[in-house]
Amino acid sequence: MNPEDYSREDLITAGIATPWLASGAVVVIVLWLLSLRLRGRLAERGGRIVAGLVGAILLGAGFWLAFQLAGRWLALATPWPLWVLALIGGLAAEAIVGIYRLERSIVTPESRGRVLLGLRLLALIILLLILLQPVRSFLVDREISREVAVLVDDS
Repeated sequence: MNPEDYSREDLITAGIATPWLASGAVVVIVLWLLSLRLRGRLAERGGRIVAGLVGAILLGAGFWLAFQLAGRWLALATPWPLWVLALIGGLAAEAIVGIYRLERSIVTPESRGRVLLGLRLLALIILLLILLQPVRSFLVDREISREVAVLVDDS
C-alpha cells in the first residue's frame, strides 16, 4: 500500500449519510445488549451457543458500522479487510462475556466482576483500534524560502 494513498475499497461511499451509519451502529449495539439479557434465560446449552453466535454477528455488525464511521474522518491503514476485524472483535467480545459468566461465582463482589468485564472489553477496543491503524493525513501547500550561501575566497 502506498503510504500517501490510504484509500480503501471496503468503505461505504458517502451516498449513505453519516447519521444513518451512527444510528445503525447504536441500534445494533443496543440489540446486542438486549440479546445478552435474553441469553440468560436460555436453559439448554445449545441455545446459548446459538445465541452467542448471533450475538457475535450482531456485535460484529456494530463494529463494522463503527469502522465505517471512523473511515469517514480517518484513513484506515490496516491491510486487513474491515469485515474480518469486525468479526474477530465480535467473537472476542462474546468470548469475554462468556468468561465473565463463568467467573461470576468466583469473583466477589459482583461489581468487581463487572469492572473486570469492562476492562477486558476496553482492552479489546484498544486492540481493535491498534489493528485498524488509523491515520490522519493531509497535504499542506506552503512556500519555503530557500537561501544559498556562496563563499568567495580571494586569497
